[in-house]
Amino acid sequence: MTKRKTVNDVVVVRTDSIDYYGEITDILEVEYPGVINLKCILFKCDWYDLGTKGVRVTKYGVTEVNSTKRLRKYDPFILASQVEQVCYIPYPEVEDEEGGEEFEHQNDSASSDYSSDSE
Repeated sequence: MTKRKTVNDVVVVRTDSIDYYGEITDILEVEYPGVINLKCILFKCDWYDLGTKGVRVTKYGVTEVNSTKRLRKYDPFILASQVEQVCYIPYPEVEDEEGGEEFEHQNDSASSDYSSDSE
């Protein structure tokens, strides 16, 4: 865990039927040694239970997520290449909801180095 005051560790996984939002809790690098030395980056995430009222999109295009409920199903791992990073901004007047905005990635490569500073 970092001691920084600003951390953006929230991601979204898009499927044909639903978008899953969650917080990254751990980053794992799986290495398959051999001739090609294959590496794979996995994110371990706590997923939000969006249910029927857990997420909504405002008329301005902002996705609002209820962050109080977590998905009960244990399926925490996702390939880093399958997620998009989003920025969550808590609403001051509503404690349980946050607004999520998507933004363009500076480096969209799954083979990039992922590190966490422990300042």
